[in-house]
Amino acid sequence: MVKIDTGPRCMNDRHTDRTPLVAMIALGGVLAWLAISRPGNLGGELSASKIIPTLAAIAAVCYGSWRFHSYIAALATLILFRYLDPTEPNRVAFLERGTDASLLVTLWIGMIAATRQGRQGNPPWLVVLLLSAGVSLFAWYGYGLPTAEDTISSERMSHLMIAVTLLAYFVGYLGVTEKRSDRFKLLGITVGVPIAGLIAAKLIRGEWPQPWSGGDWGQLLNEWKDAIDRGSWKEGVWCWPLPWACVLLILFGLWRTLARGRKEYQLGRAPVAWLLFIAGCGSILALGARPIATDSLLLAAIGAILSVFGIADFIRSVVERIALEPPESGSSVAPSVPYKK
Repeated sequence: MVKIDTGPRCMNDRHTDRTPLVAMIALGGVLAWLAISRPGNLGGELSASKIIPTLAAIAAVCYGSWRFHSYIAALATLILFRYLDPTEPNRVAFLERGTDASLLVTLWIGMIAATRQGRQGNPPWLVVLLLSAGVSLFAWYGYGLPTAEDTISSERMSHLMIAVTLLAYFVGYLGVTEKRSDRFKLLGITVGVPIAGLIAAKLIRGEWPQPWSGGDWGQLLNEWKDAIDRGSWKEGVWCWPLPWACVLLILFGLWRTLARGRKEYQLGRAPVAWLLFIAGCGSILALGARPIATDSLLLAAIGAILSVFGIADFIRSVVERIALEPPESGSSVAPSVPYKK
């Protein structure tokens, strides 16, 4: 009897990971077009403080949808996001756009770093290092971001950034890899670079940033009760024309992120969809009842991603059910064949 070892099931199978080269080129073209044709807040005067956060948010939402459901879902998310993003946001929401983009890019960084576990190639690590350094400069060091008028919303977003940053490491650690270097790169990019930004702020400015203070989380339930009684939650950009339909789509999307993350974990991959659940659920709960929700860039992005994610992932799950599954892990037994001269 001959035993054939089939090996671990779908451990970072090359066929399951689409190369990002074409997607990155296409996304770069879209961002260049948006920057040239609709500068600033994509509908106003040219301003780096407006254009950089918005384009960073667009890149993050496109990558999030492409990561799971290819180019069609990324295009659908981009179109929906452009529909939701107000061209002339109110001042309070506008001042938070840098922090909004920082949270979205932090999610983007966590997804890339986690999915690099066990895969070859150093250039993607360099790209994610540059992204992480940019977030560390603007968010953790605090360079150039305007002072928030809604301090509670700002503090809550900082708390969400800390949660996504730490969970990105643990989610990436669940991915199968035999290389210790992947673990060190994951730790350095997701945790080490933000800490470096905080230390730099202490050394240069003489004081530690305080992203963990306040937040007024104890009033969260009361805020939502008041928002529901007044119906003000319907005015947020995350809840577009048919409010209850949007709520169902977002809840469906959150459920699919949990299901997709579980599927990834069972296949030996990092369950990066769980990061999207944490960022999405946390953002809606923390900001959905605040006055800033009316024009929040973050909620526009989360609403677009989750709405598309739920539908696209449901279709993908149906296709996976009817497709032939790979053999179970372990050893298979094949009959021995006598050799004849």
